[in-house]
Amino acid sequence: MAEKDLQEQEVTSNKTEIISIRLDPFTKEKLAYICDLEYRPMALQIRKLVEDFIRAYEAQHDLMPSSSSHGDKNYPGHPYNQEITF
Repeated sequence: MAEKDLQEQEVTSNKTEIISIRLDPFTKEKLAYICDLEYRPMALQIRKLVEDFIRAYEAQHDLMPSSSSHGDKNYPGHPYNQEITF
């Protein structure tokens, strides 16, 4: 029974949520061109852009713990803000 619960937790933690964005045709055309250069589907390129932005923002604004800061304990993903499940 515990193994099944663990598998269910892994599945739910791996799910992604769908969001929609609107781009003007020229921006979408540029993005499609860059995606071809990077050999990435558009959805994965957008995901990479967002993840890179979040990492840079976290570092710039000390949201996560580091050697010089405790970070923002209310920020999602902060170690002190994680649910503990057994």
